[in-house]
Amino acid sequence: MRVLVAVASRHGATREIGDAVGDVLREEGLDVDVHDAGTAPAPDGYGAVVLGSASYLGRWLEPARDYVERYAPYLTAMFLFLLVGYHVAFWAWQGTTLGGIIIGLRVVRTDGEPLRAVDALVRGLSSVLSF
Repeated sequence: MRVLVAVASRHGATREIGDAVGDVLREEGLDVDVHDAGTAPAPDGYGAVVLGSASYLGRWLEPARDYVERYAPYLTAMFLFLLVGYHVAFWAWQGTTLGGIIIGLRVVRTDGEPLRAVDALVRGLSSVLSF
């Protein structure tokens, strides 16, 4: 899966975090591109987008806000996929999500075996009840 990591950083610290996230995802076998939000490519063609920004006075930096506004239709579709299928797909494929990969978390069955697709689907559908 191709993953776009786009970051807006004023002094470089947020970019370092974006680079670290990219490195961890690459170690897990994902095809990752890390870009500054102001020059990041369109999200179409990527299976996932990780968008981050430094925050000042409760607001993201302008390049990250502009990216969200510019690609709102694509990001909205990705967000809907996130709500519906992202977790189920990643649990069935990797036993975790992108966030889980970053922190080293895996979900397994009570017998210690990896999740099957049906297990991931049941987990995903039952999590809707948690909201």
